[in-house]
Amino acid sequence: MSNFPEARSPYQMINLLAGSVIVLIFIYSFIVQPQSSNHTLECIHVSTYGEECRSCGLTRSFAAMARGDFSAAAALNRSGPLIFLFFASQLFMRVFFGIMVHRSEKVAGRNTGPGGFSAVRQKDQGIKGSGWGRAGVNINKLATADGALSATLFLICFRYLLFFWH
Repeated sequence: MSNFPEARSPYQMINLLAGSVIVLIFIYSFIVQPQSSNHTLECIHVSTYGEECRSCGLTRSFAAMARGDFSAAAALNRSGPLIFLFFASQLFMRVFFGIMVHRSEKVAGRNTGPGGFSAVRQKDQGIKGSGWGRAGVNINKLATADGALSATLFLICFRYLLFFWH
């Protein structure tokens, strides 16, 4: 047996990566000033057609939301508060589901079966044994619930930016 900790599951790695990106988005939102009109990138839609697109003002809207100015955020971009809510809920979900998977693997690690394999490793390797344990959670079901909830929240919060929703 090795003294190295077991590698994290792909679900945990994706969860950690997504949570880190969301934290960076929030940090950037605190740095940007919502009143600033000096942007590093010009909107292609504005330069081509001379009118704002559905995503114009979204960065400034996020900056206003990060400072708690909800009315200014909605005035800058009507999708801003909803999309900010999506990212805030996703950050909460990344932490929640990450803790659930960690606890499940910790409990399953105590329930060793034939050959000293933990219940999680038994499932991964197709070994019949003690199962998930009393307090364990099936990671596949957890990931499916996470995906379904995230997709539903995405459709609700990004509805004004999607082409089929006018």
